[in-house]
Amino acid sequence: FRAPGAVGPPSDAHAEEATMPPRSAYILAAGLLLFLLCTQPFLSKNDGIVAAQQLAASVSRGGASSPQSISLSTMKWHDPDKIDSTAWHQRLDASVKLASEHSNGGERMQTLDLSNRNRELLGRRPPRGRQTAPRPSARRTSPHLSSSAHLLCPKNCSSRPSCHRVRAGSRIFSYCLCQPGWSGEACERRDASPCNTPDGGRVLSRCAGTCDEDVNRCSCGDSSRYPDRPMRACYYDGVEGRMPWLTPSWGGFAHGPRSHFWGYNISSGEQQSIGAWCDVSAGIKQRPLQQCSCYDGADGGPMCAPTIAFCVNQCGGEERGHCQNGYCMCRMGFMGIDCSIRGVEIEQGAADVGFGGDAHGSGNLKGHNSRDDAHSSRPSAPSIGLAPRVYVYEVPPDYNMLLLARRLVPEACALRTYGKGNGPAWSSNLYGAEIALHEAMLSSPHRTLDPERAHYFYVPIYVGCFVSEFNRPYPRHWLCDECHRGKPADLASLRALRWQRRLLHWIRGVMPFWNRSSGSDHMWPAFHDEGACYAPVELQQAIILTHWGRRHTRPNGSSEYHLWRVWPHAKEMYGWTRCYDPCKDIVLPSWRRPEAIRSSIYLHSVPAELAERDLLFYFNGNLGGTEQFQNYSFGIRQQLRALYGHLLPRATAYAEGNAPAVPYENRVIVTDVKTPRYSQMLSRSTFCGVMPGWGWSGRFEDAVLHGCIPVLLQDDIDAPFDTVLDWRTYALRVPRAQMHTMLERLLVTSKRQRLRMQGALSQVWQRFTYAGVVAAEHRRASADGREPGPGSELARYARGDAVATLLMELKARLQLRRMRKREKNGMVGLSFPSVAESGMTATRSGCEVSNSGIDVSPELPDDILATLNSSVMRKDFDGRVVNGWTI
Repeated sequence: FRAPGAVGPPSDAHAEEATMPPRSAYILAAGLLLFLLCTQPFLSKNDGIVAAQQLAASVSRGGASSPQSISLSTMKWHDPDKIDSTAWHQRLDASVKLASEHSNGGERMQTLDLSNRNRELLGRRPPRGRQTAPRPSARRTSPHLSSSAHLLCPKNCSSRPSCHRVRAGSRIFSYCLCQPGWSGEACERRDASPCNTPDGGRVLSRCAGTCDEDVNRCSCGDSSRYPDRPMRACYYDGVEGRMPWLTPSWGGFAHGPRSHFWGYNISSGEQQSIGAWCDVSAGIKQRPLQQCSCYDGADGGPMCAPTIAFCVNQCGGEERGHCQNGYCMCRMGFMGIDCSIRGVEIEQGAADVGFGGDAHGSGNLKGHNSRDDAHSSRPSAPSIGLAPRVYVYEVPPDYNMLLLARRLVPEACALRTYGKGNGPAWSSNLYGAEIALHEAMLSSPHRTLDPERAHYFYVPIYVGCFVSEFNRPYPRHWLCDECHRGKPADLASLRALRWQRRLLHWIRGVMPFWNRSSGSDHMWPAFHDEGACYAPVELQQAIILTHWGRRHTRPNGSSEYHLWRVWPHAKEMYGWTRCYDPCKDIVLPSWRRPEAIRSSIYLHSVPAELAERDLLFYFNGNLGGTEQFQNYSFGIRQQLRALYGHLLPRATAYAEGNAPAVPYENRVIVTDVKTPRYSQMLSRSTFCGVMPGWGWSGRFEDAVLHGCIPVLLQDDIDAPFDTVLDWRTYALRVPRAQMHTMLERLLVTSKRQRLRMQGALSQVWQRFTYAGVVAAEHRRASADGREPGPGSELARYARGDAVATLLMELKARLQLRRMRKREKNGMVGLSFPSVAESGMTATRSGCEVSNSGIDVSPELPDDILATLNSSVMRKDFDGRVVNGWTI
């Protein structure tokens, strides 16, 4: 049948006007439904629903209103012990709701015989002799999406709890988001992720025990006393004789005799060795003969005792869902990647409730206990009228959740890990901003569940995790997965290009909102080293959220480490013209864990004018000292060391207290020697260097978070929030051509000017943190009685963090868009301010207004691009062949 609000007339065969049936019809309907409920233990769980849905259709038509018009012939009596009563009640409740909705309304709708549709959704064919011909459909829907008032997904997602529902205006769409191990439109296909490759290839997931092929995790197996104990990164000697296993010593895996892993014969009860990894008790203080590594969620001590695993927003707490191997198993009535969506909100149309109580909102609605609010950060102040409203897509798990579920190293791709006692330890994940931003958007009061009411759309894709996980390969995520068939290794950039394009095609097909605006109101995060360079070219109007603010047109690759500008694929990439468009894209700060800024003056309430800064300039990082790194940082770091490296010995001696007489102008440290006092050294420095690496670098954030004035030595590369905040008040830029005069420029900066810039830093530093995410975890820990972990000082600054700053920028763009629309419609002067009166710039310098009303850089044809000399790479970069790929 047709969903409410569907456009177009119903098919001719059923285009009948709904008429209100007499009151007796509703009495009879209620009586029959009550009869069905009372006889439920003896009734087929599917056939009872068929009758109820037939009743709903009949009543809504206003046609035959007597019980005789509803076929009860399909009802059968069954053993009540074999009936899934919960599922039965769910489907019956949907039918009851359908009957009540359409008995109240005179709503025009197309009706179909529901028995076949119901059996299709439940995965059953109709009995022989009762099949009916398909009826014409009034409107086509995406193959990914089912629009239906009874809220069931295609084939009920093969009876797996994976059905997701979206209310867009008056329509409800349903589609399957499959759990690990399953795929397909209805989660009907097995989607195994094995631990081992067919030829025993060198992947980090290699398993000498038992593999869980849902998430490629290795465990001891049923032949051990502790079958679920992880066996990551270990094997027994001679494994290559029992299974394909190339070069056993590869990867630094722990290994030893087989008796070091299994020393207890389960069948005979015979103890063959003492201290075997899979058999020794965690409660006994006995060192195992071999030590395997642990996975996330099993790192509570030397024997991999179970702990909390990392999941997005921790699934809202146990009341909403359970975190299992990195993904949420939502409880009945909850949906979403973090179980934050109540099914009743979708059914009742409560799609504009806020999700705040965190960094970006406060307050509570009635009917929700404080512990639930602490876990889920919702509901809070309603987002009705709160601009901008953001819709967060629930995308197929391949693009976020599966990456978390199948990762091998606990810290990889995650924000937190949990050890003994379930206290959080924050990860130093370079690309953690994509997870932090996802968590914050899901719990923001600006979030709306109704995409029809959204001003902006957020696509939660983990590009940084996807690319970086090729460094920790498993068979389903390996650049050499076809090497055993004689094919060469693939490029991570090309895998990422195809992967992102598949998601874009899914979004275009699943709902109309991308196509409506050409993606100009969609935010697409691309946080890997070179940002959106190898994103699909179709994203040219989308808002790219990135760390890499490289403005160069037709840029060469930043390095040979990440090949992406290769023939013949380069023209398919966003970076063929530019990797970043300052007219529309936004450079966000990278993730910095709270422990990394423990010496910051801002966390200890030290006024900027009282902070002791006895070092003039500081930079600590890779300086590209080998031939492999000749293109690293465009050669900028190498140039800095050549100019000022000679000052390092005396400056280091002074910093360590061994040379008190070093003049201030010589206290310049440019080093690549790592130090545990990095945070302290930044807090002692007046100026700190900012330069690129293999793409973006987090040195800008390090400087700002410690009150050190950033010195940007990167021409035409924007730092975080350069187009949002006035960076000139708290940072300096030194052109590369003037790097040899950098010290003179720093020394002529007056003390008054330095204090003014440091005062400006004290006003904006929290905007370069993700303090709201830290605060949310502290609330969850407090509600559970757990240790909150580090970051309590940072959590106090949650309301002005990076996410709040992003929303502030989106709101400004929304206001500008509205003003342009008013001016276009001739409404200026009707008590509305014009763009000029508002103080906003109609277009940024060098930008144009596109047909969709957004600021974009002007299009540059290929012949013009070819003549531009804006690349800072060496001139022979193009045309070279590297590892078989033509640049």
